[in-house]
Amino acid sequence: MTWNVETLLVPTDGSELSKLAYRPAFEIAKLKDAEVIGLYVIELPGIIINPSWEEQREKEEEEIAKKFLSELEKEGKKDNIKIKTRIEKGNVADTILKVAEESDVDLIVMGTHGRSGTKRLLGSVADAVVRGSHCPVMVIRELKRE
Repeated sequence: MTWNVETLLVPTDGSELSKLAYRPAFEIAKLKDAEVIGLYVIELPGIIINPSWEEQREKEEEEIAKKFLSELEKEGKKDNIKIKTRIEKGNVADTILKVAEESDVDLIVMGTHGRSGTKRLLGSVADAVVRGSHCPVMVIRELKRE
């Protein structure tokens, strides 16, 4: 049985830890001649106290997202990887899962901080994605050097 991978999703928040997922995703994409979708999710607040401030924050976050996705695209193009990028707004984990489903993604490759509360192994976003995903999820952690 072969594993057919045509589309990979690489969520990023621009952090160094999220960037650790780029290389493994690109290697798989090269091996499988697959497309990579780079995704940046702008998290929306639960409560908006000041709408004009929130609008400004979203605009600034969108500029940051464009910068990080441009870096991802540039890195992938060095390896002749087919890359599309998307900026979405919403709950981060829910949005990753929604985009993966809508785009018929075969594999999600993501980095993790692995630091938040009871979700120490994966991190809360990675944990929610692993639990809710319709497809395999490869989680990349920073190696601890001793």
